[in-house]
Amino acid sequence: MIMKKEIIALSSLLCVGTLSADWRAVETFEDGTADGFTVEFNGADVATTQGSASVVADPFGLGQGMVYEIAPGIAGTATHNVIAGVTLPDADQIEFVGGGAKATFYAKVGIPLVAGNPGIADVAFGMGGDNFDGTDVVPIGPVYQYSNFSAYCRISDSGIFDYRDEGTGFVPFGDTQANTDTYYSIWWVVDHEAQTYDVYVQGGTDYPAQTQVATGAAYRNQTFENLSKFFMLSSAGNTTQGVKGRDPFYLDDIYVDPTQENLTGPGDDPVSGAFVNIATRGNVGTGDDVMIAGFVIDGDEPKEVLIQGVGPELGLGGVLADPFLTLVPEAGGDAIVNDNWD
Repeated sequence: MIMKKEIIALSSLLCVGTLSADWRAVETFEDGTADGFTVEFNGADVATTQGSASVVADPFGLGQGMVYEIAPGIAGTATHNVIAGVTLPDADQIEFVGGGAKATFYAKVGIPLVAGNPGIADVAFGMGGDNFDGTDVVPIGPVYQYSNFSAYCRISDSGIFDYRDEGTGFVPFGDTQANTDTYYSIWWVVDHEAQTYDVYVQGGTDYPAQTQVATGAAYRNQTFENLSKFFMLSSAGNTTQGVKGRDPFYLDDIYVDPTQENLTGPGDDPVSGAFVNIATRGNVGTGDDVMIAGFVIDGDEPKEVLIQGVGPELGLGGVLADPFLTLVPEAGGDAIVNDNWD
């Protein structure tokens, strides 16, 4: 007896980028401007050379396009800081919502090689907001001071990245200097209810893969007002107490996901929320000749998948007239059977 085999096309649509689709661009600088950024200078009147902040072409030649350069200037007799920041749209701000909800913000940063030596910079960068009562305590304008940072990191004049834990002070990522002419990706995952944050880094020789370097660091500025600003503070120091930075620092691709912990890169999914089709056409029968197809979903996060079996719609001869699907969980349990898209 010859068993008749009929044709079915089995396809699945895997929704990819469901996490990175939630990234919201704060600023990428690709239009050559830093619209929305406010720049302030304190101690400029006594600086030997005033600092600056501007959009420039990627100085490292790594394909970043346009990036933001903040230079501290040359120190004078009193501390000179350059402060640049942007206020997020209301819908993108990190709110206190309770229930242990988390949010994430992301940026790329780097320091240059200057005259054959690592650039010397002293730059703090991260997110902040207002005080408990919502007042703006900034003495010099709308961009904040160190005391307004909640979750932030720094590259010190020693060339080492660190983060601020209000319980212990600045905590180094490691004990080696950052590579020059290299961009580091930084993720801050904030728990606004707990007033803590985690930090992840990727880049350079020390962090070829995404690495967690901080867990549960306490905010410097404890506030239940929205985290509403991303800002940087580059310090030249002063000639009386000590000179700090003197070379530029580069920033690019500022993103926020106010809805969840998001450890993807904003560029991981070229078309956010795109569907990727996986299709198989083959003969089906009964018993040992049933058609079996499978696929693997990588990662720890759930993804939406659409699976369909097509027979008559193929427009071919010898197709299965009334296909149905049976889904069998790898871990066991009840199979799921579907017929005629119900």
